[in-house]
Amino acid sequence: MTGNLGIFSLADLLQLLSSSTQTGNLTIDHPEGEAHVYFDSGNIVHAELNDKIGEQAIKTLFTQEQGDFEFFATGNTFETSVERTINKNTDMLLIQALGSAEDARLAQGAQTMSSLAIPYFVKTNKLNQTQADSDLSLEPKEVTILQLVNGQRTVQTMAIETGIDINDVKSFINRMVEAEVLSISKPEIRVARLVVRMSDTSLPHNTVAVDKKILRNWSKHLNYPVSYIKCKHPDGPILSFKAEPRDKLGPFMEVSRGVLIQHALLVDMALLVKPKRELS
Repeated sequence: MTGNLGIFSLADLLQLLSSSTQTGNLTIDHPEGEAHVYFDSGNIVHAELNDKIGEQAIKTLFTQEQGDFEFFATGNTFETSVERTINKNTDMLLIQALGSAEDARLAQGAQTMSSLAIPYFVKTNKLNQTQADSDLSLEPKEVTILQLVNGQRTVQTMAIETGIDINDVKSFINRMVEAEVLSISKPEIRVARLVVRMSDTSLPHNTVAVDKKILRNWSKHLNYPVSYIKCKHPDGPILSFKAEPRDKLGPFMEVSRGVLIQHALLVDMALLVKPKRELS
């Protein structure tokens, strides 16, 4: 998988590789030097950028989301010669990296919060369990914040609606994510950027192959089985296909030669892909 961070959001890219449980090395030609981010079954386990390693390297990447990237998948074999320097879950890692980048941006004179740096959150199943065990002790203002968490509001929105200082909201949200009571809502699962490649097996007419985990995540979020997709061609047309689930495709969409020619697609072309209820 190759691309450019002028087209892909770094957060989208990292979450896509994470949600598709990829194992491999993401190389980024960053303005500060060549960066490497290593994944083990979707978990970010190591990163390096010049003399920066681990979380510091990830935070530096978010200060300038620029550069070409390439992902080298290694199947189920993690490169054991690489020292594991990150043990944090991807949600928490991204929250802190985005927060650091946002603080730096504001320190340089930015007047408003970036919506990307203040992501959406959803409650996890652990919330009910924690409440049932009476282990979750919340102040009244924290209860107010928690009641607003619905996957539709950012930290900034919750601060505005409650009148609570945004730093207090961020601190509480971070604590809840660390406790796995909240997690980042992943709208990028509903809109994926997939790279076209030729299928080495036959596909039915007007059908493309998509990673079954991506289709399963779409179905879970949308509450209906996803078997059709639509995507936007770089030249403008909206294309519709039946989606055939395949194992371990990750951020790729496999197509037949006929689909490639009929719709003027190119191998290694990145497409914005969305689920749809039915082909029309």
